[in-house]
Formats: sequence, C-alpha cells, structure tokens
Amino acid sequence: MGFWKFLFGRRQFTYFDDAYAFTRESLWSSLQGTLKSERYTDKPVWLVVHFFDTFTWLQDRLEESGIAYEIEMSEVDAKRLSYDSLITQKGVRLVLAKTLQSVNEMSRPNVDLERSLAIIVLERHPLLEHDLRIERIARSFPIRVEYGHYLALNDSVVQMVVNESTVKILQQLGMNEHELITSTMLTRRLKKVLQRMQASFQFDHDADSAKEWIELNSRNDPGL
Repeated sequence: MGFWKFLFGRRQFTYFDDAYAFTRESLWSSLQGTLKSERYTDKPVWLVVHFFDTFTWLQDRLEESGIAYEIEMSEVDAKRLSYDSLITQKGVRLVLAKTLQSVNEMSRPNVDLERSLAIIVLERHPLLEHDLRIERIARSFPIRVEYGHYLALNDSVVQMVVNESTVKILQQLGMNEHELITSTMLTRRLKKVLQRMQASFQFDHDADSAKEWIELNSRNDPGL
C-alpha cells in the first residue's frame, strides 16, 4: 500500500491519510494482504477498534485467516511502553481503544527511536473526541509510531457522509472492490459532520456498536 510504504522511518510520529474500502469485507481483504506482506510480518502492528462488534468481527477474520495475533487486555500508556517490550514485539495485536490511556506530560519517558509501532484504527467513533484521544495517546508514545485509519464506506459513522455522488467520485479516483483509496475530501467532510454532531449527543454511554451508541446517546429533544 503506497500510503504505508514509508513505514518505520526516523520520525517519531507519522500520520497517514485515512484509507477507504467499499465494505468491511473488502477492507479486510486489503488489511489481510498488508498484514501478510513481507514488510509487516516482522513488525509490530496494533489493530485498534472502538466497539465490541468490530472487535469480534475482526477477531473472527483473524482466526479464519490463520494470522497469529494477541489480544491486549490491560491498560496501555506511554510509561508501560518504556519498560514492557513485549507489547511492541513483532506481530499483530488487537486492541480496544478504551485500554489506551494518557499520562501526565511530566511522566512521559525518554523517546527510543530504535523501537517502532504501526497503529491502524479500523473505525471512527461518532463522538469525535474519542478519535482525537487515541491520536493524542499515540503521539505520546516514547517510540516511533505510524498512525492511520482503514475505514469501510458501509461503516455506520462513515455512512453519514457517503452518498451516491461521493461513491462515483471515489470510483473516478480509482476506488474499486480490491484496493483501498485515500481521500482527503471524504475525511474532511466526515470530520466536519462529526464536529457539527457533537451537540446532538447528550451522553457518552458505552455501547457494543457505533449504531447502538448513536441511538443510546443522542438527545431526544426534536428541536436539536
């Protein structure tokens, strides 16, 4: 994948443009190819998700593919990365976003550019702050981090800005069933919609899916 080809350069933090697939299944096809490629088989890669339904879907796909992986159950922050080398060993690690924790600025350890990590987030959260929180935490890690999103157009959140004309534009740009494509246009639109929607959410209760989260946390006031 072109947008990941400079992975593990010498910068401490590198952010790659969001990459889009038509469906979750075509997203998985591209992601599977990435994980099985020679370049990534000896690198640490974290697959981060917000919701349990995506977690179980991804776990099922990993099991079916035969790709070895670990599940991260404990909290992870910058301090832990400074002393626990096991969590940045080569291989795939499936991570729920809520396990990622921030640390006080004064508590951050020294940066070790000899260690590296790729973080691929596989969905957007309806509440934009959750995505911004993950990015802030990734930037605080004391190692080299490559960070980006693989997203499906039929994802509950992405669907809020995708219509027939958007799909046609993406197809004209080269999007097909077999390849991911980056689109700054779609990412900008998605972030603007999410920013406008923040006032529509009265709560931040946990849910198993993005669709359920929206239904559970939206204001009932029809005037909003």
